[in-house]
Amino acid sequence: AKTPIIKKQQIQIDKNSSILKKLDEIGKKGFTASMLINYIRNPLSFYYQTILEIPDENQMEETIAYNTIGSVIHNSLEELYKPLENKKLNEKHIKQMQKEKDKIVDKYFQEKFILGNLTKGKNLIIVETAKRYIKNFLNKELKDINAGNVIKILGIEKKFEHTINLPFELKNIKIRGKIDRIDCVNGITRIIDYKTGGQIKQSDLNIKEYNKIFEDKKYTNIFQLLFYTLAIEKEKKYNLPVENGIISFRNLSNGLLKTKFQDKSSLVTTEKLENYKKGLERLIVEILNKNTSFKEK
Repeated sequence: AKTPIIKKQQIQIDKNSSILKKLDEIGKKGFTASMLINYIRNPLSFYYQTILEIPDENQMEETIAYNTIGSVIHNSLEELYKPLENKKLNEKHIKQMQKEKDKIVDKYFQEKFILGNLTKGKNLIIVETAKRYIKNFLNKELKDINAGNVIKILGIEKKFEHTINLPFELKNIKIRGKIDRIDCVNGITRIIDYKTGGQIKQSDLNIKEYNKIFEDKKYTNIFQLLFYTLAIEKEKKYNLPVENGIISFRNLSNGLLKTKFQDKSSLVTTEKLENYKKGLERLIVEILNKNTSFKEK
């Protein structure tokens, strides 16, 4: 039998009036970091997921998916730490959270995985892994406190909505999102994102070419952290310079993995944030430009 040769062609979606209308609605409601990262990875994915709103397949799970672990850990840490906002952490706080953590983790798994059996097999291993992640995290916090570090919790799962005025008469475009944790350690404000999936290394957060932040998917973690930093810039209680970074639950022993700039510093200054803002503006202007098509990468 003859096999037809099917040549793969690059898909390109030109912007029509309905797409432009949808983009205008998104701009007014607010771009999120995940939307923009999706565009950097592949503009066609942005078109499918953000413009057409094609959802991921919602399949019934027999085994807990790894994204479920991530949301359970986020929710559990939010419940544990939310009452401690604007307080300095002490040993008593940590020990109380250590007592409560298992019950809270079980509660969120049961909410998200109603039909499954959590008491045996692979599911049991995954539930216990989530508990172990949180246990190790709290132990690391306790170790830091006992070493003499002063840790103050400033915000947990902090929602933000921030207006940025763009060139080319694009006014009142919003960015929005939620920051996992904002704290102050020994006088330095830190913006923190939790990662429960693949292991993040320090090399993933080293900036070699600044413009690549807006072009290369390898820099998506840095893009997200600076996006969050820009979002809190106007709030007076968070004075620049600040640090931002990732707590990787698969790499907890290394603590906070910080964004490292080309000057080898981890401090985000006003000048660095202004440079990021210019790149972000260029990216959003490209997305909103009626003459720029969504091209498959």
